[in-house]
Amino acid sequence: MSDKIEKDKKRNGRPRKNAGEKRSKNITVKYQNLEYRGLKRRANNANIPLAEYIRQASIHAKITPRLSEEENNMVRSLIGISVNLNQLTKFINSRGTEMYQSEIDTIITTINGIIKTFKK
Repeated sequence: MSDKIEKDKKRNGRPRKNAGEKRSKNITVKYQNLEYRGLKRRANNANIPLAEYIRQASIHAKITPRLSEEENNMVRSLIGISVNLNQLTKFINSRGTEMYQSEIDTIITTINGIIKTFKK
């Protein structure tokens, strides 16, 4: 009879979580004091605990990947074009623009094409 009384007795505290609801993986991240205070302030402004704020931020954040090799090559091309364009501009300003309009149009078209690929 004492076993039945103990089974009927309510447990104190919150109910146990199911296996799928438990969080079992830890990640250690170190912050500088200024970074930590900023995170703490934003968590307080959101009125949620710091751990929950970091969890939500890490799961829902949009990460911008680094440039691919192709994009790096495009950036190098743009830099080279900008150097050439600067030299051409100095040359044209000293002589007049009418004679070099086709070269200018070609450079502008090339630059616009590269910019369009970055906007995709």
